[in-house]
Order: sequence, then structure tokens, then C-alpha cells
Amino acid sequence: MKHVNKKKPLQQREVKTLKNSLNDPQHKFNRRMIVGFLNTLYKNLPKKELPESINSIIIIAQEKLGDAILLLPFLKALNDRFPGIAIDLCCTSYNRKIFEGISFIRNCVSYRPYNLRFSKLIRSEQYDVLYTPKSGPSSTFHHITNKVNANVKVCLNDSYNNPIYNVHLPNDNKKHIAEKFIIIAISIRINPKAKASDNSPLEVSKAIVVVITLVKWSIFPPVGLSL
Repeated sequence: MKHVNKKKPLQQREVKTLKNSLNDPQHKFNRRMIVGFLNTLYKNLPKKELPESINSIIIIAQEKLGDAILLLPFLKALNDRFPGIAIDLCCTSYNRKIFEGISFIRNCVSYRPYNLRFSKLIRSEQYDVLYTPKSGPSSTFHHITNKVNANVKVCLNDSYNNPIYNVHLPNDNKKHIAEKFIIIAISIRINPKAKASDNSPLEVSKAIVVVITLVKWSIFPPVGLSL
């Protein structure tokens, strides 16, 4: 009888290992301790208001595929709200394919693994806004945020993150990341000229569902459907 190798492909094992490590209580505790220590070394920033006009922004996308996909409607709305805005998107080699090919993204650069191109970008550019959508502490995001030159640095409200950011957006840990993006879209008034009903959570959530569905279909088309 032939021996059947039931081992999962390397990429699947790596993803599972990453997922388990991110959800491990000890790992979360370690992150808080590291970020807390970094806050004693990094310059604490004063609170500011979000600018009414944005010409350039750098966004640090999370490493998980689901979180990266949920960022797509936000990117589209941001580009629609500020035509001609320069958007630099920092991601990982794992989720980079999601963002590559989006015409209105000026630079799509991986921050993991750390590389020379990414290092040059964050040290040479001057941005109007830096935005990190991560809702909890991350030593990687903390390090990157401290290195980036931006007039206003924006994060989701978190006691560990707040010291090195100027703007702290609403952050309810009981809400799913999709709901948080809805709140963010309304908070920064992506389309202030639209009717109130157009900016309602229901309408924004419908838009997000549509985009996620289209992205999902583009990757895994239903039987008989070609995009």
C-alpha cells in the first residue's frame, strides 16, 4: 500500500502558522509590551484635525487577505473624493496581488519582507496623511509610522497606538473590521456633497458588499460566470 503524504502545501501551513500566532494570547501580550516600550522611545504627536484637502497619502495595509480586500472600497472612495490624489499603498508579499494593477495607486510596495525599495520610499516622500487601518498594537506598524514623513498620522483609536498618531478614529473592538470601515468612511466624510441617505451606514455597507462580491468572483468565478 502506497504511503499518502497528507501534509498541507507549504503556503497553507505558513498561513495557518501566521493565523495561530496572531491569535495567540501570549503573542498579543508581547506586542502590547513591545509597542508600549516603543512609545517611550518615539516622539509623541499632538492631536490634529483631518485636512479638508489631501494631495498625498500613504496607507499601510494589514497582512490578512480579508482585511486587505475590505480596504478596496475605501481606496476607491478616497480616490473619488480627492481626484488626482497620490496614493502609496504598503502591503506584504502575501497580499500584494490584491492591490497590484489598481490604476490610481501610485506605488504598491511590500513592507514584509523589509526591503530597500520600501525603505527608500518612506524616508524620501513627504505625505499629507498617513493612515493605518490596524485596530490593535503592532510593532511593525509602529516602526513604519515613526519613519514615515506625514503632516497628519491617522489610526483607529487604541491606547497603545495613539501616542504616535495625530488623529484617532472611532474604534469599537466589538465591531467587525467591515463595520469599522463604514464608520471611518462616514467620519472622514468621503463624499460630503452627497445626500445624507447616500452616506448612511446601510448604503455604505451595501457598497462594500458589492465590491467584496465582485473581488471574490474575480478570484473564484461561480460556475458558468466569466468576468
